[in-house]
Amino acid sequence: MPYGEGLLKRIPLVRAIYPNIKQVTDFLLSENRLEYSSVVVVEYPRRGTWSMGLVTGAPMKRVQEAVSEELVTVFIPSSPTPVTGYVIQVPKKDVI
Repeated sequence: MPYGEGLLKRIPLVRAIYPNIKQVTDFLLSENRLEYSSVVVVEYPRRGTWSMGLVTGAPMKRVQEAVSEELVTVFIPSSPTPVTGYVIQVPKKDVI
C-alpha cells in the first residue's frame, strides 16, 4: 500500500469511506473491460421471465464436466447499476 494511502486510512472519517471510493474509481479507471461476444436473452430468474445478458465465455470447467449439455456463461446486469449483476451458466440451447 502506498504511503499516502496509509495516511488516509488513519483519518477516522476518511477511513470509513475511502475503501468504497477507491474500489469505484479503480473499476472506472481500469484498463480491463468486460469482454463479451454477444447480447442474448435467457429465461432468468425463472421460466417465463426473460432477461437480457451478455455472453462472456465458456462455463466453469467443473460445471461443464458435471452436465451433459453444452453451457455458456452469461452476465445479467442489474439495476440501478448495470456494472453489477449476476453471472449464470445456462444450456446453449436455451439462449436466444
